Amino acid sequence: MSMGLHHLIQWVDKGITPPHGEWITVQNSAVVLDEFGNAKGGVRNTYVDVPIAKYGVPNTAKPGFDPATRADFYCSIAGYEIPFSTQQIRTHYKSQKDYQKQVEQRLKELIKEGWFLSIYSNQVQDDAAKAIRLFARGVWRQPPVIIFAKNVQ
Repeated sequence: MSMGLHHLIQWVDKGITPPHGEWITVQNSAVVLDEFGNAKGGVRNTYVDVPIAKYGVPNTAKPGFDPATRADFYCSIAGYEIPFSTQQIRTHYKSQKDYQKQVEQRLKELIKEGWFLSIYSNQVQDDAAKAIRLFARGVWRQPPVIIFAKNVQ
């Protein structure tokens, strides 16, 4: 959201046109998924381009919630995260350093392309470091919760 506001201010104040993003790929009324199970297209970030989880929307509430709780509404606006298994992680990344290097490389590309503000890069690198500690232990038990609420199905 901060990137969008940044681009709006740059456009209005200095006439700098924001970058043009791809549409999320849809085929037969369904979102097309990449090899990791995440949506293709759209404005990308390191979490979907160098993934450690599958992210999805919409989330759904368990049946039986009292309508007054509005669980149906709150779940429908929140996403969910399904962490990759240890085997999936090891298949996609050679080591913890490989994972971190890929995150850093993609982050630099996103900043250069105008899709990420460098002021927030430490947060992304910190998330990658948390993942690296999990790699170092040799077990992928609990990846860091990054941007989405957990699935409540």
